Amino acid sequence: AAGALAGLAALTRSIGVAVVAGVVVGVWLRNERRAAFLSGLAGALAMVPGGLWVSTHAGAIDPRLAANYGTYLDETQQAGLGGILAGINLHVFGPVARLLLPGWPPWLWYPLAAAVSVLIVWGAARAAPRAPALVASLAGYVVIVALWPYAPDRFIWIILPWLAVFVGLSLHGVSEYRPWSKAVAIALGAVIFVGYVPRETGS
Repeated sequence: AAGALAGLAALTRSIGVAVVAGVVVGVWLRNERRAAFLSGLAGALAMVPGGLWVSTHAGAIDPRLAANYGTYLDETQQAGLGGILAGINLHVFGPVARLLLPGWPPWLWYPLAAAVSVLIVWGAARAAPRAPALVASLAGYVVIVALWPYAPDRFIWIILPWLAVFVGLSLHGVSEYRPWSKAVAIALGAVIFVGYVPRETGS
């Protein structure tokens, strides 16, 4: 069921293939090899009919529009390897920091942005034992966004709820590290609150 649902997610948006891979990896990491194979098979079977239909009708699309309305293969061919390499964006967590943090001076903003990125990664590592498929899916998604020749902002904002969970897990871990570290966690949480809430509630 998980593999089939992941395949349907890939039909709505091809980048959903990261979910198919994430489900397989997550189940595999639970040492359920047969279930991992079946989930991958179910995901592939769910994707194949739609993929064949799009590929069959791709020739009917004006080549000038293929990058936006055709298959991702068309888009990749139009961009070329050079375009993809030129579009690599290793700052995929930058949009999250720009959304969450106040517009403070660079000397303060950049360390806080790095701290947010560390919180996300550490939170994902803490969540992985309980939700390996989720973490693997998001990791694959972020890799695709980093490689894809588009600005990453809207693609990263869409997974903000899960990234917020990771940040929350990290802040909880920080608060339990030392007696004084609870104040650090509260301060980081307050900074995120001050940056995010006014931006979301303002006109």
